[in-house]
Amino acid sequence: MGAYSHCDASYNPDGYSADFPAQVSPVLTSQGFTDPDQPTVGEQQIPNTQLITPDQADEQVTVYYQHARRAVVPADKAVTDKDVTRTINLVDADDNNHSLGQTKQTVHLHRQAEYFDLVKNQIVYGDWTATSADKDWAAYTAPDKSSDGYVNPTNSISEQAVTGTTSDDAATLAYHHQKDNVTSQTAGLSKKYRAELSKKITRTIRYENSEGQKIAPDVVQTVDFERTAQEDMVTHQLIGFSQWGTTTGNVWASQDSPAVAGYDNPDKKTVAQEQVGLNDTDKTVTVHYQKSAVKPSNNNGGNGTNGANANSGNNAGSATSGSTPANQQPVSTNKASKILSALPNTGKKVIRSVWPAVTGAVAGISYVFTKKRHEDE
Repeated sequence: MGAYSHCDASYNPDGYSADFPAQVSPVLTSQGFTDPDQPTVGEQQIPNTQLITPDQADEQVTVYYQHARRAVVPADKAVTDKDVTRTINLVDADDNNHSLGQTKQTVHLHRQAEYFDLVKNQIVYGDWTATSADKDWAAYTAPDKSSDGYVNPTNSISEQAVTGTTSDDAATLAYHHQKDNVTSQTAGLSKKYRAELSKKITRTIRYENSEGQKIAPDVVQTVDFERTAQEDMVTHQLIGFSQWGTTTGNVWASQDSPAVAGYDNPDKKTVAQEQVGLNDTDKTVTVHYQKSAVKPSNNNGGNGTNGANANSGNNAGSATSGSTPANQQPVSTNKASKILSALPNTGKKVIRSVWPAVTGAVAGISYVFTKKRHEDE
């Protein structure tokens, strides 16, 4: 700053002159700067006629320096290309976010390495420009996986512009498992799962004699327990079971023992009603019967046969009593035996049982034919 002239009490110059002397600008090349645009700031005189007051602003002169630069060389390791990627993860939210795949959206950017700044000691670059086919991250909708039993995500990913300041990013789309209500009657449900939804507990009542032989049809009483569940359509496992209930009631009804022909006195006249619990098991109840006692009956079959034999004998005697022709021959036993042997084997037992009657009858017939023959002669 130059020296001002002396002033009187009224701040007027008192006759002495003053000026701003010349100023040489410092050299800063060792710090990486170029030479100043004003190597020397020239002298500036202040005229005597110029009024200078204490409130007058200082005067400033600015000297500019530029950063020294050089060309970029391989040793500088310039970064002129980069990929900016958004990764979209597809996850199974009902299976601890198990991965169902992912999609990557990548934009390639390029920039020029302009020069190496010797003051900042770094490369100066141009702006980033997208050089790939995709200039931004496109909007994305999750693929349909409903045929695999999934409920598709309800949200989607929006389009996003990519610039040199954009960083890698990630987004997640979550699928859930479809869950269908099922019962033991649901079509296509496996036998294993039907057994988890339906339970039959059965009481079988058997009717037997003292030898353990079945003498009447069994009575089968069943209590059906049912519950519902949800089937996970991805894993096909049953989840979310309801409480057990029954559509048939939870009792085995009382059952009277039937009358069985030829048997009396069942040891259980009635099988009592019984409450059935879910944890009960199948049960068999056996009712034993005693064989009916045999009652004596008036059976004259044997006596009738004997009477027939007696009558036959008497008739034969009547036929042969009185005057018998001298040439009449009695029926021989051999002849009767031949008649017997001519009969079918199945009838021999019957014939033997009535043999006395047959013998008498043959004798009578033989007498009649013999008498007739003598009369004809």
